[in-house]
Amino acid sequence: MNRNVYGIDVGKQCFHVVTLNAAGTRTERQKLNRAQIVAYFAKLQPGIVAMETCPGAHYLGRHLERFGHDVRLLACQFVSPYRKSQKNDFNDAEAIAEAASRPTMRFQRIRPTEQLDLQAIHRVRQRLISERTGVINQVRAFLLENGVAVATGKLQLARQLPRILAEAESCVSPRMQRLILQLVQRWRQIDAMIDELTRDLAAAAKSDQLTKRLLTVPGIGPIVASALVATVGNAANFRGARDLAAWVGPAPIHHRRQTAVARLAIYRPGLPPVSHHPRGSVRGASAESLPRSARQMGRATGAARAHQHSHLRSRKQDRPNCLGGTTKKLGVRYAYCRNCVAASVSTQRRKTAGRN
Repeated sequence: MNRNVYGIDVGKQCFHVVTLNAAGTRTERQKLNRAQIVAYFAKLQPGIVAMETCPGAHYLGRHLERFGHDVRLLACQFVSPYRKSQKNDFNDAEAIAEAASRPTMRFQRIRPTEQLDLQAIHRVRQRLISERTGVINQVRAFLLENGVAVATGKLQLARQLPRILAEAESCVSPRMQRLILQLVQRWRQIDAMIDELTRDLAAAAKSDQLTKRLLTVPGIGPIVASALVATVGNAANFRGARDLAAWVGPAPIHHRRQTAVARLAIYRPGLPPVSHHPRGSVRGASAESLPRSARQMGRATGAARAHQHSHLRSRKQDRPNCLGGTTKKLGVRYAYCRNCVAASVSTQRRKTAGRN
């Protein structure tokens, strides 16, 4: 059955829709507001509706699926090669529709509300942790400006701060003392918010069946289990544990030119390059440390690039990933995240039969 492909460029108030027929020819362009978009697709014959993964795409996709449309979500980097001419909303929508019609394109599933809520808790918690780190570093800097050095670690600072403020009356001005006390009060407020979100994650981990199964894996707690479920879901989009490990990362960017293979910045597919992960820092260059040509085109001079990124050539099995553990351990978590664990079991049986 030949179906039309509708590309939607999602905006805050306006939505730009481009329709492609079965032959790939553009037949219609529409600009709709938020009140018109659902009513517009309710009148159409069921077709393929494509959108980029962005805030609001999952919400709109759930509504359009009720009308029988096949909703497909694409990563932004897969759409850019299909954009023609200048970048504007209609060209973006047409590029989305054309990319969605490719037979080898990879799509993302529409996430349920529960999974998005769990992901939101993790993002707010991570932002609060970063804010707490900034407050602690600012307190340390103010004390150091007055000649007071504190041992490394937030626990050391929390224990020594009352004594430091009591003994530093002669060298710390009253205005600075009041400012430090305000920062300490903000620190305590952030700690309380983080503890509350951590309790919410622990309660959610006990109530979700998939998270319960992940908790049975050694080395996985409520935070990692809920983060894996919120990010990956049931892992049905991945062909195997290797694909999941490569997507979670971190992994070096590969750039091949003729016979030379170079590894650039550490990154997570679909996300900007990162130089650290939640379980500790990874020795890797960030995007800003690369030359301008390397950041824009993925290229750098051969000798400097080989020297700069030689430490990235490590064993795959021992490289830690952003959700904790190593690439090898993600194979176990992949099997637990899939609804069909039989595929993993049959693969193991084939390996055992091959040894015999």
